[in-house]
Amino acid sequence: LGAGIVAASISGLGLWGAMNWHLMALQGAIAGFSIVLIWRLFMMDWVDILVTMLLLYPHVMLSIEMKNGVLTEETYAKEEYLSEGGRDFVEMAHQYIGSPVNSLSSPTNANANADNNNNNANH
Repeated sequence: LGAGIVAASISGLGLWGAMNWHLMALQGAIAGFSIVLIWRLFMMDWVDILVTMLLLYPHVMLSIEMKNGVLTEETYAKEEYLSEGGRDFVEMAHQYIGSPVNSLSSPTNANANADNNNNNANH
């Protein structure tokens, strides 16, 4: 349980750093995961070693891209998807789902709102 809390805290630091473009927070998460990885290598916990490596990898790659200027706040809109097909897919899904306001309401509520709008238009 204690190791899980430590790993979740380190992940939270890395996530916060990624969302707010703070390279130092990402590097702190990398340092934390590296210490956890060394400890797990010492303890020979193979599954935990694999999980830690899977958590460490995206932090390292994002920090490298941020440090080299490949991914910045300014270039994020261009680099957000691996390919243009990904961007097109997300746009298609947004059109299919509709606006965020409509997607939060249930079909029953949407029908009731439509009936209310029609009644108000008739009066």
